[in-house]
Amino acid sequence: MAESKTIAGELEPPTLASLAERAAKEKFPVGSIFQQHPCVGSQTLANSDVVAVPYHNYSSDAVIVWGTADADWVRKAIKGPYTPLLDRDGKAQVALWCVEYKDTMLNPYKEYIIVFATVPAGRDVAPISYPHQQLQLFEDKLAFPYIYKLWLDKQLPVNYGRELLGCDKYLDRGMTLAFGSRSDGKLGFTVTTLTVEAHHVEGEINPAEATAGLLVKGTIDLTDSMHLGSLVGAFGMRRTLGMAAGVRGSWHVVNPPGIMARPDSERYNPVWTFWFETSPKFTTVSEDKLEYGGELKAMGFQAKLLQHDPSLRAVLLPPWTFTSMPDEPHRKCF
Repeated sequence: MAESKTIAGELEPPTLASLAERAAKEKFPVGSIFQQHPCVGSQTLANSDVVAVPYHNYSSDAVIVWGTADADWVRKAIKGPYTPLLDRDGKAQVALWCVEYKDTMLNPYKEYIIVFATVPAGRDVAPISYPHQQLQLFEDKLAFPYIYKLWLDKQLPVNYGRELLGCDKYLDRGMTLAFGSRSDGKLGFTVTTLTVEAHHVEGEINPAEATAGLLVKGTIDLTDSMHLGSLVGAFGMRRTLGMAAGVRGSWHVVNPPGIMARPDSERYNPVWTFWFETSPKFTTVSEDKLEYGGELKAMGFQAKLLQHDPSLRAVLLPPWTFTSMPDEPHRKCF
């Protein structure tokens, strides 16, 4: 899929015409997110790079580290009319996404994402009992993933995310994100492993706790079980049984104000739709073996559950609304 030309030392992104040719050749199934939301146009970025829209991720291997953090820290970090989703212990729900993008319309790259689970200010959502419930709340649009900050190893998707989606992205060429395996004598089978290392870099927002240095480091084991009891508790029996052949759904994603170049950008949160297709598996965290630094350490992040999506596909639609800061109540959209 990648073309031979390079821009700033990276592969040039596929053209709109080449993506259309691919779609015709591969014949995405009727109902597929790529068939329903094809690449239909292009945008020119600030540095004159031309990219197709909307964003397509055709294949990726992802691990979501669902965890908890100090609610006061997260509450102060959120900008806009949103509050942290809490558990019964009063902890904020925070996730660290670790994604290896193997095939996208921006070429392969790797990414770490800190995501806060949030609810619109004034909406009454009961504290959750276990992490899986966030999946149901996101899908039913009762809570929203707030993408706090991201680190990537390629410049092109950094530019795309900041300019066209409003994501607070940064370039970390020194990151490590590597899937592997090892034989486990006790369990009697091969365990998938993920080795991670990511860093704060110069120029980030909130520099007091984000000075250049370690963000996360370590190796985790993925046992990849179904966790049917927890899923039934979150979604109910009928919806859980419907996931047997894979999960297809959408979330409304909230982004920080002040990233996109648009009038009064610092006053409004871009909101866009994340369509996905995946078959997730889960691993209960009995002991958090990851080392944290920077903002993850400052917020007291602790891993509780690992979600492995070895075949995650996604379409990211452009922002369709901009929710307002609290001093503009007439612009609130939820």
